[in-house]
Amino acid sequence: MSGKNSGVQQGHIKGRGNLYDNGITYNNMVKADYTSVSGDSGAPIYRKISSSDYRLLGIHKGTFYGYKWFSPISGIKSDLGVTPITA
Repeated sequence: MSGKNSGVQQGHIKGRGNLYDNGITYNNMVKADYTSVSGDSGAPIYRKISSSDYRLLGIHKGTFYGYKWFSPISGIKSDLGVTPITA
């Protein structure tokens, strides 16, 4: 993740599931163990493939139930009908 306030962070995916926040259900979210702080919401989550190649995985939502959660790129594409520009 590359957060506005925490900078570039590393972590591991720990699973998928539904996230409940303030009466709203977010389906098919991904939970992970990277570091983030307040203000990082909306940060890109990506995987480094090689020294010059990265794969966009999703967008950071926040910290809930002891994990960091992000919306996967597949959800962004289907929910918003957009494909993020990555180059």
